[in-house]
Amino acid sequence: MRASATEVPSYGDSPHPFIFLLLNLPFGITGGYITVVVPYLVTRAGLPVLTAASIVAIGLAPKAGKLFWAPLADIGLTLKKWYVIGAATAGGMLLLQGLVPLTHATVPFVAGALFAAELGSSLLAPSLGGLMAQAMPDKFKGQAAGWYQLGGKVGAGAGGGIGLWLAVHAPTPAAPGLVLGLGCIGCVIGLRLLHEPERRLSANALDRVKQIARELWQLIKSREGLLVAALAVSPIGISGVDNFWSAVARE
Repeated sequence: MRASATEVPSYGDSPHPFIFLLLNLPFGITGGYITVVVPYLVTRAGLPVLTAASIVAIGLAPKAGKLFWAPLADIGLTLKKWYVIGAATAGGMLLLQGLVPLTHATVPFVAGALFAAELGSSLLAPSLGGLMAQAMPDKFKGQAAGWYQLGGKVGAGAGGGIGLWLAVHAPTPAAPGLVLGLGCIGCVIGLRLLHEPERRLSANALDRVKQIARELWQLIKSREGLLVAALAVSPIGISGVDNFWSAVARE
C-alpha cells in the first residue's frame, strides 16, 4: 500500500506549536496599543500631537534595551516564572493606566505605566525563546518559531485594532486598557500546556551582559556599524510617524 504523499505530523506528548502564537500575543498587544490607541486617546482628550508622540516614544523605549536584560531569563527563576512576571506586568500596567483620565497632570504617570507595560512584554522574548529551545522537539522548533512571530503580529493588530474600536465605541475610555490588559494576563494559561525541563541556571549572566555591551560598542565603532546605526535611528529608518497616525486622523 502506497504511503500518502502528505503526512500529518504527530506531536506526541508535545503541544502543538500554535501555543506560541497565544503566548506571544502580549508582546504585540502592548506595542499596538501604544502606537495606535494611545495617540487617539491623547488627542481626543484635547492634548497636542507632540504630547502623544512623547508618550509613544517613552512607552516604546524598552524595546531598545531588550538585549541587555534578556540574560535575566538565566538568573534565579524558571522561564515560566519570568513569562508570568512579564505578562502580568504588561497586562497590569495597561489596565492601570487605562483607569487614569488623560490630562496634562497625568501624562507622566501614563507614560511611566506604558513604559512598564512594554518592559514587561519585552521579558517574554527570552523566556519564550528558552521554552521553544527546551520544551519543543527539534523537528517542531521551526514551526514554533513561525507561530511565535505570527503571535506578535496578531497581537499588534489586536492591540491596535480592537483597542481603537473600543476607544471609539465603548462607553468608557478605560475599556481598551481593561480588555487588552486582561487579555495579556489571560495568555498565561498557555503555559499549562508546556513542560519546562529542569535546567542549570547560569551564574555568569552579568558577565554576558557586559560582553554584549562590549561587542555592541565595537560594532558601532566600525564604519559599517556606524552606517547601519545612523540608518536605524534616522526618521525613515524608525518610521516614527507610523506610531501616531491615529493622533492626526482627523486632519
